[in-house]
Amino acid sequence: MPISKDPLQRRSVLSSMLFLLLPVVFGQLLYAQSHTLLGNFPFAVKTPYLHDWILNSNGEAPNKAWPNIFSRRREAALSAMIRVDGQPYKWLGNSIVTNFSTAVASEITPTSTIFTIQAGPMKFNVTFFTPIEPNDYTRQSIPFTYLFVDGFVADDGNQHIIQLYSDITGDFVSHDDSTQVKWDTQDSGNMVYHHVEPQDPKSMIDNADSAEDATAYYATPKRPGLTWQTGNDLDCRNRFAENGSLTNVKDTNFGDVRVLNSIERRVPAVSFAIDLGSITPNNQPDPVVWALGLVRDPLVSYSDGSRFQSRTGYYWSAYHNIDGVILDFLGDFASARARGQAFDNNILQEASAISPEYAGIVSLVTRQLFASMDITIPGKEIGQPNASDVKIFMKDVSISTRANPVEVIYAALPALLYFNSSLARDLLLPLFEFQSSPSYSNGYASPDLGTGYPTIGGNTSATEELAIEHCGNMLIMAYAHAAKSGDGSLISKYHPLLRKWAVYLAQNSLRPNNAVSADGIRYNDMSNLALKGILGVYSMGKIDEHVNPSNTTFKDKANELIQSWKQLAVTDTHIQAQYGKPGTWGLMYNLFPAVWLETGLIDDDMVNREAQFYLSNAPPAAQSYSLDNVEARDIAYPHWALMTAAIIPFGFKSVRDTLIQSTYLQAYNVSQNSPLPMRYTASTGDARFGTTGSAAQGAVFGILAMKLKNVDIFPAVSAGGGGGSSSGNAQKNAEKKTSVSAIVGGVIGGLVFLLIVGGAILFWRWRQMQRSKVILNPLYSEEPVNPQLFTSQYAPISSKGSVLRTWAGLVRHHPNRKTPARDELCERFSDRHDPGRPHHRDTSWRDHRPPIATKRPPITPPQLLSSKERGVPGRNLSHSDRSEPAQPVVTIGQSAAGSRGDEILRAEVDELRREMEAIRDITHPPPSYQ
Repeated sequence: MPISKDPLQRRSVLSSMLFLLLPVVFGQLLYAQSHTLLGNFPFAVKTPYLHDWILNSNGEAPNKAWPNIFSRRREAALSAMIRVDGQPYKWLGNSIVTNFSTAVASEITPTSTIFTIQAGPMKFNVTFFTPIEPNDYTRQSIPFTYLFVDGFVADDGNQHIIQLYSDITGDFVSHDDSTQVKWDTQDSGNMVYHHVEPQDPKSMIDNADSAEDATAYYATPKRPGLTWQTGNDLDCRNRFAENGSLTNVKDTNFGDVRVLNSIERRVPAVSFAIDLGSITPNNQPDPVVWALGLVRDPLVSYSDGSRFQSRTGYYWSAYHNIDGVILDFLGDFASARARGQAFDNNILQEASAISPEYAGIVSLVTRQLFASMDITIPGKEIGQPNASDVKIFMKDVSISTRANPVEVIYAALPALLYFNSSLARDLLLPLFEFQSSPSYSNGYASPDLGTGYPTIGGNTSATEELAIEHCGNMLIMAYAHAAKSGDGSLISKYHPLLRKWAVYLAQNSLRPNNAVSADGIRYNDMSNLALKGILGVYSMGKIDEHVNPSNTTFKDKANELIQSWKQLAVTDTHIQAQYGKPGTWGLMYNLFPAVWLETGLIDDDMVNREAQFYLSNAPPAAQSYSLDNVEARDIAYPHWALMTAAIIPFGFKSVRDTLIQSTYLQAYNVSQNSPLPMRYTASTGDARFGTTGSAAQGAVFGILAMKLKNVDIFPAVSAGGGGGSSSGNAQKNAEKKTSVSAIVGGVIGGLVFLLIVGGAILFWRWRQMQRSKVILNPLYSEEPVNPQLFTSQYAPISSKGSVLRTWAGLVRHHPNRKTPARDELCERFSDRHDPGRPHHRDTSWRDHRPPIATKRPPITPPQLLSSKERGVPGRNLSHSDRSEPAQPVVTIGQSAAGSRGDEILRAEVDELRREMEAIRDITHPPPSYQ
């Protein structure tokens, strides 16, 4: 039988094969919650405007409540029912039609919210699945999410006839009931989709956290038993409840989003019904899949300081029309589900090693981190989509309409670098770009790019009271991105701007008077804020080591400032929150970058004393640590508590666990409608500021990100005669595809191959002669072995669907940069990639690594650990702490001679490595070909 040319039919075969391989349940790594714990479940959490949650205040979600946007300022009505042997039951929403089913269990993972529903004799699973694809900008930027139903089990083991129904209403496309909307239905190939949109869309307007220029799409693959209908919501729902099917008729009586009065009730809905027929234990249907999307084009209007430009979603670089987007998204479901399960299992395996509560927090916040961001490229009016001009914009979800809020990005930075350092780079880029323009004249860093998301005009207002906060944030983040990724493009290109901010900090950070932190705290001599400023100066010193090595001014100044800070802030027992007031204290979350970036400014003894002090001042059970006892008494900031937890030594595990558990208890509390707001009352858990959904909660990944060691930083490509650098040039060069480059590349590649083979043969012959002279010492290498994080596979959607390359494992590849020769480079999700995915990472250096023992001796942790042994379970102690070798030492000849030979061998290996790097440098193509 010939293979169908239709994408969905081809993929259905793959889907069936994949589902045979998928486990019935996620396994032990899935973090399950009792159904009554969470007060608000993430539902469709994908973008700043598709950010919907289901309240569980009555403990019966997803029944008896309509989904709402994150701020609960607008319903996002989605209704669903099931018919079992002709009896209808509601399982989603609060429609007046039919009886309710019962939710008997719920589970939450980083990508999914899963309910087990009981409807009469039938149980089934409902999954709200939002794919997270941190290494694939095309997939990650597609503004769609899945809802699917599977896992039918009859209590009585008998055959039952099942039909399913779901609909969405016009609430998705406007905040106002009076907005006139229109809708239509498209029968396109192997799918059917509805779309709803305002008749008169208002572009670039944020109306109480709703967009007024969006089109809602609701789609499903064609299958036997599929029917659909548009029109009044009660007409559609009653039709299904009575007949188990719909009419396949379009309603064209367009009107308001809602008309609800004593004379008329009309709420337009677009709906699907699917008749699954008879289901038995041995006859499970394929999952019933719906795709929900909220599409805006353009996404933002952004000013770089000289002009505004419209920017569209990154995925438009791979697609020509919405039909292609929806078709691919539906067709990719089986693979996306498998990738999502791998993503979940890998994260939860890491998180569960910390504690079950930590895994619960990670499961709650991961989707909201990614949903805060729009990944953009220039809009279509500028010409063909340019996938190399990437900028990411973040909305201050749960708080305001600020764009790229600096303190939120700072809090989320551990997660951004943990998942993909390109995310951090592309978020910071517009902040640097605007503040380098003539439009920005302040001598300090701005707190954001303005307050009118999605219109992003920059912020030129006078915000000097926040200057220490944000100069420190920007410098620390710029250096952290470079140190953890190896990509020196930002620090090279924007070196003058960074230097200006560092000068400000050098003059003002030690005694922060008339200064305010991003937490709204404003007392003088605030030690935590001063520490952030000093770390900003230190970061500039490290940046100069790579960009301007002859200048040690900032490095020297940072050392001077930290010594003065210690004299002012540090006592024998703890760090004072306010200089000169020993009774003051707080969570010193800015210690995190000091330890994480391996600065050496904060010694282990100081961190141990601080942890001991927290232990002695632990809050009562079920309460949280206050941020400080000066202005934030009885106020908890969950993101800063979690960032503080990351630097608590393993010897004080109880302190770390208290910080985690108290945060967990606030989140998983059915009485709290806002899990993890920006601030809550420490003693009660009641929200004080902000709602659910802030990206700042990405700070929870600080504990896992502690595994990311600093790597070698490599400069960007030189930008002409200006002496700066431009990653943009590197990207353009990477995309040159001329016949000349192919010829030159082929010739160079052949020469390199011959050189490598010849060098390898010579080295092998030399080593064979040396073996009889030296001691073979297969003990642990003295080179630090960075932990290997988990991996998952990301096959490209299409030939244009994969534009990312690896930079230290995770950023777009630039051919004129060397790959940092560091062990494993903290491999993250797609370093171990699928063979069909382009991959240019050079791993030849691994062949020359000293042997690493695979069997570790047992370890008994001491009470106090150094900063390099910070408390991540499973981390190994330093070599000096090992009580016995992992493998025997094989001795040939005398010990002294062997030791000498071993040193020679190590030196020769290092020399060979340097030679190989030099060969790679020589063989890199020039910046461009004519």
